[in-house]
Formats: sequence, C-alpha cells, structure tokens
Amino acid sequence: MATSKSTNTVRLLILHDSKDEAELLISELRNFGYVTRAHLIEDEVDLLDALGVGAWDILLARPTTDDIGAYAAIKHIQAKDKDIPAIILSDDGDGETITEGLKNGARDVVPVTELERLKFVFQRELTSSNERKTRRLAEIRLREVEKRCALLLHSSRDAISYVHEGMHIYANDAYIELFGHSDVDDLEGMPIMDMIAPQDKDEFKQFLRDYQKNQEKTDLTCYTLHVDGSEIKSHMFFSDALYDGEPCIQIVLRVDVGDAELEEKLKEISSQDLLTGLGNKEFFIEKLDQCISNNTEKHQTSSLLYISPAHFGDLKSSLGIGNTDLLLAGLATLIRGLLEDNETLSRFSEDVFTVILPCDEEEATSKSLLIIKTISEHIFEVGNETRQLTVQIGLAIINENCPLGNELISCAHGAMEETRNEHSKGVCVFRPQEVTVESEVASIAEQVKRCLDEEKLVLLYQPIINLRGESTELYEVLIRMRDHSEELVTAGQLLGEAEKAGMGGKIDRWVVLQAIKELSKQHEEGKNTRLFINLTRASIEDKTFLPWLSVAFKASRLPADSIIWQMTENIINSTLKEAKQFTKSLEEIHCQVSINRFGCALNPFNTLKHLNVTYLKLEPSFIEELSNEENKEVLKELITTSHAQGKLVIIPFVENAAILSTLWQIGTNFVQGHYLQPPMNEMNYDFSEDE
Repeated sequence: MATSKSTNTVRLLILHDSKDEAELLISELRNFGYVTRAHLIEDEVDLLDALGVGAWDILLARPTTDDIGAYAAIKHIQAKDKDIPAIILSDDGDGETITEGLKNGARDVVPVTELERLKFVFQRELTSSNERKTRRLAEIRLREVEKRCALLLHSSRDAISYVHEGMHIYANDAYIELFGHSDVDDLEGMPIMDMIAPQDKDEFKQFLRDYQKNQEKTDLTCYTLHVDGSEIKSHMFFSDALYDGEPCIQIVLRVDVGDAELEEKLKEISSQDLLTGLGNKEFFIEKLDQCISNNTEKHQTSSLLYISPAHFGDLKSSLGIGNTDLLLAGLATLIRGLLEDNETLSRFSEDVFTVILPCDEEEATSKSLLIIKTISEHIFEVGNETRQLTVQIGLAIINENCPLGNELISCAHGAMEETRNEHSKGVCVFRPQEVTVESEVASIAEQVKRCLDEEKLVLLYQPIINLRGESTELYEVLIRMRDHSEELVTAGQLLGEAEKAGMGGKIDRWVVLQAIKELSKQHEEGKNTRLFINLTRASIEDKTFLPWLSVAFKASRLPADSIIWQMTENIINSTLKEAKQFTKSLEEIHCQVSINRFGCALNPFNTLKHLNVTYLKLEPSFIEELSNEENKEVLKELITTSHAQGKLVIIPFVENAAILSTLWQIGTNFVQGHYLQPPMNEMNYDFSEDE
C-alpha cells in the first residue's frame, strides 16, 4: 500500500497573484489525497492577521505578487517564530533559483508546472512538520513524566537507586533507610560493590557483566550489607534508565523475596496463553516494543514472523472446537521445538502464532521455510483422527525504520496474505519500498475484490439529528472493513486507493445495493427513513450509473427521494461539468444532493451557482475551538450565507455536549457525531427523544 496520509485537515497559507490558479493548486492537492483548508493572502496586513489567529501547516508561495513577496512572507513567519514550512512555486527550476530560495528560508523550490514533484515535496514537508510538532509535545510530556517520576521515586515504598559505572548517583528515602544511612550524600559516589556481602561479590560482578551484554536476566537475589555490618537478603530488579540525561541502571530492591516471587509468578500467568503455555498477545507486543526500541538504539536487525494455518475455518468446522484446540496445542509444541532459546514465540490470536527472530531477512526466510517444511511433513493426532497442516508465513523486518507495534504486525499479516498470490513456498516478505505504481494498483484491485468476495466490507449507519425539532429519520451510510482480527476499522485508506485503481464505481454500486436492502426493511416497518450515501468520482463520470440506479429503485420499490446523494466539494469542483449534469439528472428523478466537506475552497459558494443542492455538510475543522470567538464568527457567517441561499447545514464530528448549544444558537440545522451515536450496524436511533 502507498504511504497513508493523515485524515486531519491541512491548513494552507497561499501567496499567489491568481485566485483561479490558487484554486486549481488546492484542487490538485486534494486529488493527491489531502483534506485542505486554505487562506489566500491578500497583502502584508492580511498575512500578519492570519499568523495572529490561525495555526497553519504550510505556506505555498509564488516568488513575487502584487502586494508581498515570498521572502518577505517567510521573514514575517520567522519573526513570529511560527513553524510553517514554505514551498516556493517558481517559474523555473534552475540551480540559482533553488539556491536563492533556500538561502531565504524556503524548505524547497518547485517549478509551478511540476505538480507531481510538488506532491512529494508537500508530503515530505508536512510529515516533517508533524514530526516536529509531535517531538515538541513529547518533550513537554517527557518533562511532566520526569517530574512525576521524581515524586514517585521519592515517595515509593520500594528501595530504588540509580547506578552509573558502578557508582550510586541517586537513591530514594526507602533505599537510604533500608541500609541505615542518614541521607543521600552518604551514598552518592559510593560503589554498589561496597554494599554487596563478600560471599556474593563474584556472582554480582558476573551478573552485571552479563546484564550489560544481553540483558536476558534482569533480576538477582543476593545478600547486601547494612551500615552496621548485618546482611540483608535482597531481591534486585535491574533495568536501563536515564538520570539527568545520563544512561544508567535502575535497581529496585525488595527484601521480602516471597512476595516478589509471588508477584513475578502472577505476572507470568497474566501474560501466558492457557492453551499452549506460550506468551499471549499482550506479552508479545511488549517484547516487540522492546525489540524495536533496542534495534533502533543499537542499529540492529531482527525479524517478525506471522504464522497462520491455511484454511483454518474449514479445519475448525470439521474438527470442532475441542479437537481444534488440541491441534493448535500440538502446532505450538512443534514450532517451539524448532526455535532457539533467544527466539520469542507467542500465540497472538486464535490461529496466529508470532515469532521474533534475532536475525536478518535471509536467516529468517530459511527458518520460515524450515518451519513450513517440518509442519507439512508432520502428522498430528487429534482424537481418533490424524491431520496434516500447511502454514503460511508473513515476514517483516524489525529495524530502526520499521513501523511501531500493531502497525508492524499488520505489515507481517499483509505479507502472509500475499502468500496466496505468490509462488513463494508459503513465505512472503513485507517490502514497503518496492511497490511500483502498477503493482500497487493491481494489489489494491485484488484487495478490494477479496474484501467484497469475503464480505470484509461492512456498512454502518450514523444518525443525522435535526436541531430545529423535526423528527426526520436521517442516517449516513459509512463503510468499515474487517481487519485480520475481525475487528471493524475505517476503510478510508483502502477506499481512497481503490478509487485511484479504478475500483470506486464498483464499491459505490455494492454500497447502494446493500443500503437499499436495509432501507427497504425500514420502510416495511412503516418508518420514513432516508439515507445519505457517498459517491466517488467514478460514479459521477459513469454514464451507466443513473440508468442502473433507476432499475435498482424500481426493483426495491423505494421512493427516489429516500436516498440523498453526497459528494465531496473537491470531487464536484474537479468534475464540475459532469457533476452539474449528474445532479440535474438526479433532480429529474426527485433525488436530493448534499455536498460533503463543504467550505474548503477559497470561494465555496461559487460552486452553488452551477448545481442545485439541498444540504451542505461542513468541513469538520470548522467546529474546532468554538470557544474562540473569531472561529465561532467564521462558522456563523458560513451558516448564515448558506441559509441565505436556501441550503440546510449539517455539522459533523460533534463529540461532546458542550458545543451543541453553540451550534443551535448560530443556526445549525443538523448535527452528527459520536456524542449523539457512533456508527452502528442497525438503524436504531430514537429520533423521538430529540423532539
């Protein structure tokens, strides 16, 4: 899959001497998959006003305009200490122009005609900007966590110390009290070895050497010395830490060994799969996070194997649950026997085993082939039957550049799924850098086809509530996708890529047919329910879609106005001629139209001059920070102008009760969001409660 883009709104400052060309630029960025809101800078005063009230992500600027130049704009941004990367759109791309732009603070200079290059530069700068913001937030949170940790360390009942190069650099009150010292000054600079009983010094030295090499063993029981010379039987837990920015070892010391052993036993049980005795999902994710952290710090490489039996559903049906458990237990034992002590195996889910191998791709592939061969040749005895298994393995590399946690597991799962399409002897390696445009399109088309064939796509329904007191039953139809754990996740990335691969129209028709079936049930129960259904660009441009739709309506006996057809503002603006004809044809069969994510264009109401729509669902970013009076006035003006043109306004993403009264006061017609009800499998919202 291609790199996914954030669904968050990208806020653009645009410095351009042509409003039409600026609008085309925004449209191109949306075609690239970005949700944007833009402000066209009119002059220097307007720029300063915008910098004073808004949080902006990127500046796109022509070198000179009638009122202000790009370099002057960059200087104002720098003077305000704003992190807004600037991309200059030049007339040419020679070295002198690029050098001048970089000298004056631009992040890059892109010829205005090279839109494909602009896409990648834009993506790079947006990613970098987001990473800088994330890092700044992380630094703030780290300082807060460090303060809380210092307080916890100080007040902890456990005896805790920090040791750097064998010397104490910190000890809390419990540690000081345990060994009979008066204050921390007595311990600072004291070697930890001076506190170990003579008979245990050699064992302690060897433990520290081993810990610093591989950290496989992290606890030790030995005798320590009180200041009066008496010995204390202590159980020590070791972990890497930072103290005042210096790498060191944290030692947590507990005297009551019995309790410590019991605690460790309970921890072990909670992280264990009861059927196989292996580590469970939580155990594996913890180990994977540790491996990623270690490999990132030390620039090492490991491998993740995602192992799943082929045709597991058929096996379960034929064997029954009890015998299937016996088969999985036997499979776990067989895999464990093929692994070394330093290779981590867990049962990640019902039919999935995951492994961390401390080796590179070549060795991991060899190990995978050995596992596949051994399992395929093994005969499992299950009750009175025998069974043979084949397994499929997805392999993902764990290094400093790999995704984190569950995302990396998803990559390995995706690679395992690809073994169905590969002549790879059952093992496939995830390769994020080797996707070509052609192979990506083919892969997406195949994935969409598989989702439809295997019923992985699911429709959910979210109510749209009328704030003006009418109990109209309105729902928006939303698509979700079942992931490898059968959990429902948003299908936004798949659908966006599917549309690029030419599969948008096929998905639209599938959605329409499924939605019509459910809507027919509602009407049979006497309910006057209406649905908002989103359409892709493909359906708007497809001459056969409306004739097909007429047939579908006739077959279902539903009135045509029971469905409101919704298209994004960006799709409409980029297909204005086709959209105008499309909406006119819908109007002729008494269908209504809604524009989704309305208000992103530089002059959004220009669109309404060309087509007749009933509803305007606003871009979600308009309801951010409604406590800010200026933001509230912007939204109010947008709603007022919409009403003046006879349009009904829908505000989505209402996540709390606090903003409902504000939305009602400024004239909002409809609201939608998780606070009212999240998307559900059924249309079961009680609209009478809102009357």
